[in-house]
Amino acid sequence: MKKSIITIFILSISLNLFGQCFPERHSTNWFDAWVSCETSISPNSSKSHWIMYELDALYKIDKFKIWNINDPSHLEWGTKNLLIEYSEDGKNWFIADSFVLTKAPGTNDYEGDDWIDLNIPKAKFLLLTSLTNFKGDCYGFSEVKFSAEKIKLNTTISYDKNKMRVEVTPNPFSNQIEVNINSSLNGSCQIEILNSLGQNVYNNIVMIDNYTFHQTLDLKHLKSGIYHFQIKQKSVKYSKNILKL
Repeated sequence: MKKSIITIFILSISLNLFGQCFPERHSTNWFDAWVSCETSISPNSSKSHWIMYELDALYKIDKFKIWNINDPSHLEWGTKNLLIEYSEDGKNWFIADSFVLTKAPGTNDYEGDDWIDLNIPKAKFLLLTSLTNFKGDCYGFSEVKFSAEKIKLNTTISYDKNKMRVEVTPNPFSNQIEVNINSSLNGSCQIEILNSLGQNVYNNIVMIDNYTFHQTLDLKHLKSGIYHFQIKQKSVKYSKNILKL
């Protein structure tokens, strides 16, 4: 399939002086960027500084390029730690990865970070969360591009929501997560959390009664990073990546 570059412009345009010879260069005005000075509830139910993009189709994405805030007076507002999540339907979210970005120099010849590898197998929605900045009350960045390949589907994608619904919040988390389960089956189920090496760091058998379950998991002992959270109940399995700050 043909690969394309999806450009999500937050800037209106690069400086005219460099527009033709240096198309990657950016304005030094903060108001040409996405800036968030107050947290709000994101589509994945976490309260954070976030921005969501809806693409015109499902895409496989393997790289991205990003420009931070380039205003010399507000370089500290630039995103330091960026979380990228993706979804096919805008409801079920998966963590792609988190990244450490560099502060923009505040000069007219700024051309952003180099292309960064990204592994998103299939997405129509992209959720970018600014976890930390360099300093100050506001968070943001200027522009992002994705190297993507449109996916051609031969069958209709459907989601069976009747067997199990699971909510894990907050995500990202610091010390604890809340687990809410609505299942079509009562009885025991297994909750597991695996680290990036596939090692089991949490394992517990719980009981679902009246088709619901709620529990707070204390995970402050875990190191910062991405973990694989999964629930198994007979033939039903739910899995999701979670990020500990």
